[in-house]
Amino acid sequence: MERQSTTRSVNGKDLFKQEIIQSIDQVSAHEWNRCVPSDCPFLRHEFLNAMEQSGCVSEETGWRPMHIVLRISDCQDSRLAGALPLYWKYHSWGEFIFDWQWENAYFRHGVQYYPKLVSVSPFTGLPAPKLLTAPDAPTDEVRNLLTESCLSEASHSDLSSLHLLFLNPDELDFFAGKGLIPRRSNISFVWTNNDYRSMDEFLSTLSSRKRKKIKYERKSIREQGLQVKAIPGTDIQDHHWRSFQLCYYSTTRKYDSFRYLNRHFFQMIRESMPENLLLILAEHDDRPVASGLFYQGGGKLYGRYWGALEFVPNLHFEICYYSAIEYCIENGFRQCHAGVQGTHKLSRGFMPEVCYSAHMFNNLLFSEAIRHYTTEESHSVDDRQEYLSDFSAYAKGTEAGN
Repeated sequence: MERQSTTRSVNGKDLFKQEIIQSIDQVSAHEWNRCVPSDCPFLRHEFLNAMEQSGCVSEETGWRPMHIVLRISDCQDSRLAGALPLYWKYHSWGEFIFDWQWENAYFRHGVQYYPKLVSVSPFTGLPAPKLLTAPDAPTDEVRNLLTESCLSEASHSDLSSLHLLFLNPDELDFFAGKGLIPRRSNISFVWTNNDYRSMDEFLSTLSSRKRKKIKYERKSIREQGLQVKAIPGTDIQDHHWRSFQLCYYSTTRKYDSFRYLNRHFFQMIRESMPENLLLILAEHDDRPVASGLFYQGGGKLYGRYWGALEFVPNLHFEICYYSAIEYCIENGFRQCHAGVQGTHKLSRGFMPEVCYSAHMFNNLLFSEAIRHYTTEESHSVDDRQEYLSDFSAYAKGTEAGN
């Protein structure tokens, strides 16, 4: 589907040219990445391009790229001022903010829900800005123009709705001010580094029972003869990468999980963005046992892909939580994100955070019903966050436990 570019002026001064592109490689990596915050590696050009070039994101897999890019022109040059990653979606898999009940409501009333328009980093489920703005661009104008373009695209007759997922709180307020429906619908789990100088100092902030449990679980790994090491992406060797893929694909096969990501994708990000990767690998006598692949950037660590060749008690906790936290402490990282779902993360030092999204529906009757639903839902989500916080691992009176 071809889209015509449009040109407009703002305040009679700056001239903006807006385009909708169907492949991110139509923009240079340098220009796109200037708009991406350093703590969002999963929005980088290299990541999104690997998704598209590997075929993980394509019309065949139910993801049709329709990215909005905004260029600013003056008498000197033309440069990228902002961008909005966007996809036509033909299903709801790989999003992690769930709308199955809305799909069912549309279906019961004989109304088509797909395709819909979605802004999200595919298959990640991590909070990040959607209105990407170049540092030298007029922020307010760019944000407004990107939003106008997004809403205009969403009004296409073939689309049911627009969904902007895993927003930052300030963007939630911004989109709500534009008339979109704000939503608080899910809980993610985040560990925060309160300037810990060592793993022992972090553990000292936990309740005695939780601290003893973690020490016991970590000790059990050593007693089984396992060596766990954190390998920055720039140091990952071919044999490390083979070990990770063996573990990851073994686990997807074992649990009959839908394989969103293929070997081509993983190879591409290994080659194009190694500085944003971290591999935590467990071995026994140099034989791989389990691994986890993380993204890192801007002082944050994001856990993503876990796999194991055999079951070892407590090894999942060691790789996905304890070793990740220790890496953050040793490298001065501010946060470690463990993703949505999994209340067992609470006893490992992670705290619940609400996930935000914003939505627009072309059918006004459904729009009003869903606005009412999300208002009621938000109270339940806030109550759940408060309830889960009461089960944190932290001792009473500690900073993270307050």
